[in-house]
Amino acid sequence: DGVLTLGLNQEYVSKVAQGGSLASNATFRSAVPDADSADSILYVNLNAFEDLYLGEVDDEQARSALESVAAIGMSARWTGDDSQEFTLRVVAD
Repeated sequence: DGVLTLGLNQEYVSKVAQGGSLASNATFRSAVPDADSADSILYVNLNAFEDLYLGEVDDEQARSALESVAAIGMSARWTGDDSQEFTLRVVAD
Protein backbone atom coordinates (compact mmCIF):
# COMPACT_ATOMS: atom_id res chain seq x y z
CA ASP A 1 0.00 0.00 0.00
CA GLY A 2 2.71 2.50 -0.89
CA VAL A 3 4.96 1.80 2.11
CA LEU A 4 8.74 1.88 1.80
CA THR A 5 10.83 0.86 4.80
CA LEU A 6 14.62 1.27 4.82
CA GLY A 7 17.13 0.42 7.51
CA LEU A 8 20.55 -0.91 8.34
CA ASN A 9 19.37 -4.21 9.82
CA GLN A 10 17.23 -6.42 7.56
CA GLU A 11 15.61 -8.29 10.46
CA TYR A 12 14.50 -5.01 12.05
CA VAL A 13 13.27 -3.58 8.73
CA SER A 14 11.22 -6.72 8.07
CA LYS A 15 9.68 -6.55 11.53
CA VAL A 16 8.71 -2.88 11.14
CA ALA A 17 7.40 -3.36 7.59
CA GLN A 18 5.15 -6.17 8.80
CA GLY A 19 3.46 -4.01 11.43
CA GLY A 20 6.17 -4.26 14.07
CA SER A 21 6.36 -2.33 17.29
CA LEU A 22 7.89 0.93 16.09
CA ALA A 23 4.79 2.88 17.15
CA SER A 24 5.26 1.65 20.72
CA ASN A 25 8.80 3.10 20.85
CA ALA A 26 8.89 6.30 22.96
CA THR A 27 11.66 7.88 20.88
CA PHE A 28 9.71 7.28 17.66
CA ARG A 29 6.55 8.78 19.18
CA SER A 30 8.53 11.87 20.26
CA ALA A 31 10.20 12.27 16.87
CA VAL A 32 7.12 11.60 14.72
CA PRO A 33 3.98 12.94 16.39
CA ASP A 34 0.66 11.84 14.89
CA ALA A 35 2.39 9.25 12.72
CA ASP A 36 -0.88 7.44 12.15
CA SER A 37 -2.33 10.44 10.28
CA ALA A 38 0.83 11.27 8.27
CA ASP A 39 1.09 10.72 4.54
CA SER A 40 4.86 10.31 4.76
CA ILE A 41 7.35 9.75 7.56
CA LEU A 42 11.11 9.90 7.87
CA TYR A 43 12.62 8.57 11.11
CA VAL A 44 16.26 8.03 11.98
CA ASN A 45 17.18 6.53 15.33
CA LEU A 46 20.71 7.91 15.71
CA ASN A 47 21.28 6.02 18.98
CA ALA A 48 21.14 2.77 17.03
CA PHE A 49 24.38 3.44 15.19
CA GLU A 50 26.31 6.04 17.22
CA ASP A 51 29.21 3.63 17.47
CA LEU A 52 29.66 3.86 13.69
CA TYR A 53 30.38 7.59 13.58
CA LEU A 54 31.18 9.00 17.04
CA GLY A 55 34.71 7.60 17.00
CA GLU A 56 35.45 9.75 13.96
CA VAL A 57 34.57 12.99 15.77
CA ASP A 58 37.72 14.40 17.39
CA ASP A 59 36.23 17.58 18.84
CA GLU A 60 34.96 16.78 22.35
CA GLN A 61 32.25 19.47 22.27
CA ALA A 62 30.93 18.26 18.90
CA ARG A 63 30.95 14.64 20.07
CA SER A 64 29.03 15.59 23.21
CA ALA A 65 26.44 17.44 21.12
CA LEU A 66 26.04 14.49 18.75
CA GLU A 67 25.72 12.05 21.64
CA SER A 68 22.80 14.06 23.00
CA VAL A 69 20.73 13.61 19.82
CA ALA A 70 18.62 10.46 20.03
CA ALA A 71 16.63 10.67 16.80
CA ILE A 72 15.36 12.83 13.97
CA GLY A 73 11.81 12.59 12.72
CA MET A 74 9.77 14.21 9.98
CA SER A 75 6.14 13.77 9.09
CA ALA A 76 4.09 15.36 6.34
CA ARG A 77 0.45 15.32 5.38
CA TRP A 78 -1.78 16.88 2.80
CA THR A 79 -4.15 19.44 4.31
CA GLY A 80 -6.18 20.04 1.16
CA ASP A 81 -6.28 22.70 -1.55
CA ASP A 82 -2.79 21.82 -2.80
CA SER A 83 -1.18 22.50 0.57
CA GLN A 84 0.81 20.36 2.91
CA GLU A 85 2.13 20.71 6.43
CA PHE A 86 5.17 19.07 7.90
CA THR A 87 6.86 18.65 11.25
CA LEU A 88 10.59 18.18 11.76
CA ARG A 89 11.85 17.21 15.20
CA VAL A 90 15.24 16.54 16.73
CA VAL A 91 14.87 14.47 19.89
CA ALA A 92 17.49 14.68 22.64
CA ASP A 93 18.28 11.99 25.18
